Amino acid sequence: MDTQLDVQRRIISCLRSILPARYATHPFQPETRFDVDCDMDSLAFVEFLVALEEEFGLNLSEDSLRLREIATVADMVVFIEPLTSTNAR
Repeated sequence: MDTQLDVQRRIISCLRSILPARYATHPFQPETRFDVDCDMDSLAFVEFLVALEEEFGLNLSEDSLRLREIATVADMVVFIEPLTSTNAR
């Protein structure tokens, strides 16, 4: 099972993989907001979800994500971390 820090690092890696090059050295923090700090629109967020599914071996549906509640890196860690115990990489 991954620790929260491991999950956070993997989430940030997924973010870097789908964001423009200018974010390659961006100092992502738990409070980093996807919409404001990363300029992510809905299409970029879907690309991010696909990257997360591939990274963690998950099948994420919009309903299960409570999209309006997941606005930051920390929110995504809290959502993903419990799922990693049932989907070990």
